[in-house]
Amino acid sequence: MATQAVARRESSAPIKHLWPAHPDERTARQAGLYRRRVRHDIQHQLGTLILLSSLLETSLKNSQDVGEESRVRATQLRAELTWLRQLVEIFEDEHDL
Repeated sequence: MATQAVARRESSAPIKHLWPAHPDERTARQAGLYRRRVRHDIQHQLGTLILLSSLLETSLKNSQDVGEESRVRATQLRAELTWLRQLVEIFEDEHDL
């Protein structure tokens, strides 16, 4: 059985530039992209830390890996991380990030 090569048809529509022509607009877009990436990373790490502290806080009472005092500290840690997450959200809202 013979195989036939299929020609790929390229679009004749003009390609629009991904970046605005003016350097100030380009810089503003790059800065916005950077802020969104940093915001995402901060929120992700805060969520991970909150989850880990919650796991320590709710570990089994007879578990040997975490004592009662450590559970109390994990509760305090989770409260502080939750407050920090709220603070980041307030900052984002005020600065339209």
